Amino acid sequence: MMARMEGAWRGGLFATDRRWFFHFGGFDPEMRLYGGEEFEISVRTWMCGGSIEYVPCSHVGHVFRSPEYWQGQVHVVPGEEIALNKLRNAEVWMDEYKDLVKLASMPLPPHTPLGDVSARQSGGA
Repeated sequence: MMARMEGAWRGGLFATDRRWFFHFGGFDPEMRLYGGEEFEISVRTWMCGGSIEYVPCSHVGHVFRSPEYWQGQVHVVPGEEIALNKLRNAEVWMDEYKDLVKLASMPLPPHTPLGDVSARQSGGA
């Protein structure tokens, strides 16, 4: 099977050139836990001139953490954290369309800041 272009990658498993990944900002250090980073990296990839490809013959491994071998947080991510991450992404990349993400997201608890997104907007990490 041949590789094909994709609009976004799904989930937390992907392969990329390390230098390119860090050149265009790596992971948003202000995102909490996980959830939403695939959307953020997909949009940033397009906006920075990259592409996303689905390569059916590739293999990427993932070791899930379990409480038996890992102390601390194990796959429990409150929905508010995922919503916060998606709202941060919308604030950086979606201009006037960010309000659509707000309408589609669960409400955040009062006084929950998105954090400073200015470094992400200026292209820094």
